[in-house]
Amino acid sequence: MEIILMNDIKKLGQAGDIVKVANGFARNYLLPQGQAIMASASNKKKIEGIKTAAAAEREKELAAMKEIAAKINNMEIIFERKTDEKGHLFGSVSENDIVAKLAEADVTVHKSAIALEKHIKEVGNTDVTVNFAADVTATLKITVKSDSFDVIKKEEVAEEPVQEENVQEEVEEKEEIIEEVTE
Repeated sequence: MEIILMNDIKKLGQAGDIVKVANGFARNYLLPQGQAIMASASNKKKIEGIKTAAAAEREKELAAMKEIAAKINNMEIIFERKTDEKGHLFGSVSENDIVAKLAEADVTVHKSAIALEKHIKEVGNTDVTVNFAADVTATLKITVKSDSFDVIKKEEVAEEPVQEENVQEEVEEKEEIIEEVTE
């Protein structure tokens, strides 16, 4: 069945395109949802109007995406999570967490736009890319801090050597106390 798309549909076409789709897909989904109209002679005359309206809508969306990307480029998000003494999180920071923090700052982003290779599981700073469109991206600075420990790097830890004399003296004192109590 030939139809004219009213909106851009991923993997199918852009608004105003005449495409051929399965009858069931057109009748059960595209036509009832208002995503397409039948490709009749009278509707084919409306194609230019549909294309210009869609182009204007795309320009609006692109401008909005660029505005949000500019906001995100200037942002830094700080997460405080429970960690062990080595700086490993007891959970992780995921796309959903990032989207929630952005929503608190009145920035609406879908989680699929956030490009994380894997969830953040370490204390520190990370730069995350947010992809809005093919040519609109932003870089978000994320800082993860520990709320349960002051994370200390191994190099900074200076262990005092255990002195055997002090340990031996403490053991002897405790043995004397135990003997006095048992007498």
